[in-house]
Amino acid sequence: MKQQNDNTNNILLFLEGKMNEQEKKAFDQQLRTDQDLVDQMAFIIATKRVIKNNFTDADKKRLIEEVKRQKRKLKVIRNTSIAATAAIILLIFYLVPKFFVDQEQKELLSNTVNSNVKYLRAAGGATWEQDILQKKYKEALTKLNQEYEARKTSEPCSNEDLQFWQGLILAGHSSKYSEAIPKLKCAVEKNFEIKSSVTWLIYAYVKTDQNQAAEELLLAHPEVKPALPENLQKKLKKVLKRRF
Repeated sequence: MKQQNDNTNNILLFLEGKMNEQEKKAFDQQLRTDQDLVDQMAFIIATKRVIKNNFTDADKKRLIEEVKRQKRKLKVIRNTSIAATAAIILLIFYLVPKFFVDQEQKELLSNTVNSNVKYLRAAGGATWEQDILQKKYKEALTKLNQEYEARKTSEPCSNEDLQFWQGLILAGHSSKYSEAIPKLKCAVEKNFEIKSSVTWLIYAYVKTDQNQAAEELLLAHPEVKPALPENLQKKLKKVLKRRF
């Protein structure tokens, strides 16, 4: 037990950059020979991410898989220098939260597409609708942009159907939230697929730290709350306080 506690302390000191050069060398040497230390470090890195990001029960399975992946990555530490060891740990440390964010976003995108399957399947041939169903989002966006330019009018919020799908792909697939916002705002204004439009506009607002705009939109459309990802609901709860 004492050895495990010592390992934990050393791991935390290393991750927080509080070791001197001599301590780093000793720790690096221990990593090369102690598999239990490698496993413990993988678990601590993953746990720190969970605490920081307030993951829910729905994330537990993904977390277990992520810990396994980290353990596989950390095993190569045995044959690396201190600098390479630090680089590997830092890479994992910063990529883990991105992994979970990407998963959440992919799930929200998939749910939105699934809820519009009938609409998408109504089109035949090699259209952007078929590309979306096949998850060829890059190709779909190219075709959407071309069709939008061909149908564009002087009214900014014309062709709200195209703008909705443009905004959905920009936010959900490309993470270009700022570009997606005006598209999604038009869809909301024209009441097109209102539940999905509002959900994604709130999501894009939060991702660009426009919390007040997200708050106002959610208060105007409380019916979309159940469709929002749990982590997003937690963040909005902090913003909205008692009104959430």
